[in-house]
Amino acid sequence: ARFEPGWLRACCYSSAEREYRRFKPKLWGPELSGAMPRCDYHRVRADAAEHLRLLEHLRDYGFVHLRGAPIGPEASQEITDLVGTVRVTNYGSSYDFIAKPTPLVQGDTGTKLEPHTDEPYRYSPPAITFFHVLTAGGGGASILVDGFRVGDILRQRDPAAFDLLSRAPQTYRRDLASDRVESEVREFRCDARVFSLDFEGNLAGFRLLDRGAGPLD
Repeated sequence: ARFEPGWLRACCYSSAEREYRRFKPKLWGPELSGAMPRCDYHRVRADAAEHLRLLEHLRDYGFVHLRGAPIGPEASQEITDLVGTVRVTNYGSSYDFIAKPTPLVQGDTGTKLEPHTDEPYRYSPPAITFFHVLTAGGGGASILVDGFRVGDILRQRDPAAFDLLSRAPQTYRRDLASDRVESEVREFRCDARVFSLDFEGNLAGFRLLDRGAGPLD
C-alpha cells in the first residue's frame, strides 16, 4: 500500500502528535478586559470573513461581544442564526428576563448573580447562550469567568481537589413551577462531574451552579 506522508502524519497515533493536533482554547483572565473579543453585527452580516471571525472568537474564548445589533425582539432569531440552530427547551426558544414580583427564575429578580454555568441539571446543558440586550440604555454589568482556566489553576494548585471534582458525580437539581399551570412543578435532575475530561485527561467541560447543587455523594 502507498500513503501520502501528510496523511500519515495527520493520523499518527503518537502522544506527541495527538497533543499537536488537539484544539487548545485560549485561556484568559482579567487581562482580557481591555481586549475582549468583539464583532460588529452589521459587518458580520455583510462580510463572510467577519462572520468567520465571530465564530472563531466563540471557539477560542468561549464568548464574543456582538455590538450594534438591532434592539427589536425579532432580531434575536437573526442573531442566533449566525451561529446555529436554536434549541427549544421548557422555556421555549427564547426567554425574556424582566424583574417580576413573582419570579420564575432568579434572573427575573434583578439581583446580582454570582458566576455560574447555566442549567447543569440537564443531561446536555445549553452549549451557547445568547443574551440580547433590548433596552437602548443597556443592561447591568456582566462578570465573565473562564471555567477552563479555573480548572487549569486548580489542577496546578490542588491536584487532589481537581481529581475529586473530575471523578465524583455532583447532583444538580431544580424544581421549577410552570409559568402556564399554577399547580404544575417540573423537576430537573442530573448527576455529572464538575470538571469533565476527554479520553486523554484534558479538560473538556465545566459545570458549576451553587444554587442548583445537591450534596456531593
